[in-house]
Amino acid sequence: MKRILLICFEVFVLMLIMGILSWIVSSDWRKNKAEEYYRQSKQSTIVQERLILLEKANTIYKSQENSFRLAQTYAEIGQTDRAMKVLMKLDSIQSKNFLGEILIKKGDYQEAKNVFLSQNKPDIKTLMGLIEAEMKLGNYEEAKKHSEDLLRQDNSSEALCKTISLILSNETKEAFNYFKKAKNCQNEYLKKFFQEHQENQNPDYLKLKGAAFHYQVGYLELALQEILALQKENPYYRDAFILGYQIYKATQNQAETQKQKEKVLNLDPLYEFEKA
Repeated sequence: MKRILLICFEVFVLMLIMGILSWIVSSDWRKNKAEEYYRQSKQSTIVQERLILLEKANTIYKSQENSFRLAQTYAEIGQTDRAMKVLMKLDSIQSKNFLGEILIKKGDYQEAKNVFLSQNKPDIKTLMGLIEAEMKLGNYEEAKKHSEDLLRQDNSSEALCKTISLILSNETKEAFNYFKKAKNCQNEYLKKFFQEHQENQNPDYLKLKGAAFHYQVGYLELALQEILALQKENPYYRDAFILGYQIYKATQNQAETQKQKEKVLNLDPLYEFEKA
């Protein structure tokens, strides 16, 4: 009886060892196959083919790296919801930073802020995203505090931190000079801030906005006078002729509407007019 029990135990141990070895071999095979799919995806120029290969890789061998690659491809082709679904299952700082970036682009600034704050050890990219989210939410003091955290991590961010401080002090011109010096300028909020500020300092832009306001409230004659004067001053200002086209169209002057349209297309052949 003891002999039989011993044999059974030896058989059980042998099967267990074989099972473990089989799992190890299978795991290595799946990992290698996933890497093969990934290499093929990098060589493919067809987006859908790349996506299929990456989905296969992620199915046979799930890893943080494979899942992140898949999320990147989803985002690249505009499938941000699917990218977010993959990223939400990952816990690497890289994946959370990428998720935060997508949320900012989608306009979900509060959720982006929550994602960035959920990281125990935020890196430079985390803090950059957090600053952008805070500024989008209007939390300027919080943005300033995070910029100080960023400065402690990376001295090269000093110019960017100074930029934010100067904006909060309404020293826009000096802030722009610091922003141009910053090594870490990948902050879309600040880029847009300075672009809009620069437009608001342009006299032609201000005249265009004035004429557009009068057009919107129904003072068509006044709007037309202003826009024709602007067109005379700057005959290459495409947007002035777009507004002129809209005003003449509202007055049902078909001949002048057509002239304005032709001028727009001469300045910008790719411009597409809204269909009536």
